[in-house]
Amino acid sequence: MDVLVVDAFATEPMAGRPVAVLPEADLTDDQYRAVADELGAAGTLAAEPDGLYAVGARADVAVAVAAGALVERGREPGAATVRGHRDLSVDIAADGTVTVGLPAGGSRPVEVSESEVADALGVDRAALADVGADLPMARVSAGAGYLAVPVNFMEHLGNADPDREWVAGLLDEVDAEALYAFTFDTLAAETDWHARAFTREGEVAASARGAAATGAYVRQQGALDADRESLVAASGHFVGRPSRVGVDLAGADPEVAGTALTVFDGVVTLPEPEEDDIVEA
Repeated sequence: MDVLVVDAFATEPMAGRPVAVLPEADLTDDQYRAVADELGAAGTLAAEPDGLYAVGARADVAVAVAAGALVERGREPGAATVRGHRDLSVDIAADGTVTVGLPAGGSRPVEVSESEVADALGVDRAALADVGADLPMARVSAGAGYLAVPVNFMEHLGNADPDREWVAGLLDEVDAEALYAFTFDTLAAETDWHARAFTREGEVAASARGAAATGAYVRQQGALDADRESLVAASGHFVGRPSRVGVDLAGADPEVAGTALTVFDGVVTLPEPEEDDIVEA
């Protein structure tokens, strides 16, 4: 069947988070996962007969953003629902940009120390203490929890060398999905902060939920102008997958937006499904 590889949250090819897109399919979850694994993708988006379906729980927003590539295949732009681990409401634009609505989850202080987090990230404590005096670390949420960690300068964020076991311990302690370290010391004038997102498995190029939750938090804390409703978070630079996530805070719930770029258009061959024959003694 036809398959696309789509870079979600990318502004140029070979960036963002790769997603496998099946423009016409009706398979099992295991088959969808097999397609993603074969192509090295974060998940699979399928245009099934009854609508859009996503497999890839940890990258569900990126998989949903990949729906923008279906416009090239004749899908009409407009509102849609992407079913999956979490159902997501999306709006697909004609240029492949997709906006995804997320639930507002708020924020709360954390009891972990700056020293503990600095050691887990492999940075000097001063890199966190400088900015932490005005903007403390917090557990933030937009459908999933994140440990938001402000860092003073890009140099320190870029030189971070996380200890995966320590990071996993921190995430367990604060009940979070990823550690979202960010700095306002950006690489481009059109971005508001630069981030690195570390899960228990390692660094990911783009974390849309982390960006949305952090955006709401920094505005609430007065780190950005209160009337700013549209923000842009950059990430992925340090894993060779530059990514940009747009964050809109105009409504009661945040929205994120990203561009879907098709980088591969081909055919995938799947094995015949195994039969569940029961062998009786």
